[in-house]
Amino acid sequence: MSLWQKHAIFEKNSILLVIGVLVVIAIGGLVEIAPLFYLKNTIEPVARLYGGHRHRTFGKPMNTTYRAIAEFAQTWGLIYFVGIFSVVLVYALWPSRKQQFDHAAQLPLRED
Repeated sequence: MSLWQKHAIFEKNSILLVIGVLVVIAIGGLVEIAPLFYLKNTIEPVARLYGGHRHRTFGKPMNTTYRAIAEFAQTWGLIYFVGIFSVVLVYALWPSRKQQFDHAAQLPLRED
């Protein structure tokens, strides 16, 4: 079996393609994250800015406000994008849409 025929298996079976993509993404994520477990500290020190005094927002250091906003954005942003990804995935893999997507896939190959 040639490499091209093995590739055709992924193109004909969309669930297998999604599983393959998720495996590749998981491996890439592990390659990016694994080295961080061997570091003692992942935050680099920052030189003092603006003459050394701290800017304050409503009596709290700006650093605390930034952390709160960053945590909120990271948590709910992740939930938002996972939700959007799920909706798009269900839309793309819905069985009644197969004919529509097959038709769209053939459009570039047609001669008018």
